[in-house]
Amino acid sequence: HLSVKVTIGAGTIYSFHVGGHKCPKTSMDRWEFFLGDRPHSLAESSDHQAQPMQQIADTEHHAAAGTVVASPEVAEIVKKQCTVTVLDDKGCVRIEDANMEEEALHENSRGERRMTQRRLSVETYMKQQVVI
Repeated sequence: HLSVKVTIGAGTIYSFHVGGHKCPKTSMDRWEFFLGDRPHSLAESSDHQAQPMQQIADTEHHAAAGTVVASPEVAEIVKKQCTVTVLDDKGCVRIEDANMEEEALHENSRGERRMTQRRLSVETYMKQQVVI
């Protein structure tokens, strides 16, 4: 049984591929890949928004298996499309429902085809997206 908790931040993240030095134990080049926030040298002084990876770190303690938790920055973006529960005085939210729809082509017993739509809950949508 796989359980997933999802936390969402908004903004630009950077990927880093660093290394190239010989590992003393294996004598092989060692490389590491990781994701992170914008390097400090690129930070803009007028940007008061928390960086995305920091947003995720700040919201993670609210998440539980099967939930989707978002930072205040994400909450501001999705507030018109989602039903949310505010979790703290900083504005972290749990996304309860969203205006997500699924389209499907159905064929009836007479061979007639028609397109149908149905609204999906966040839980249903997430279950369909998780692929192992």
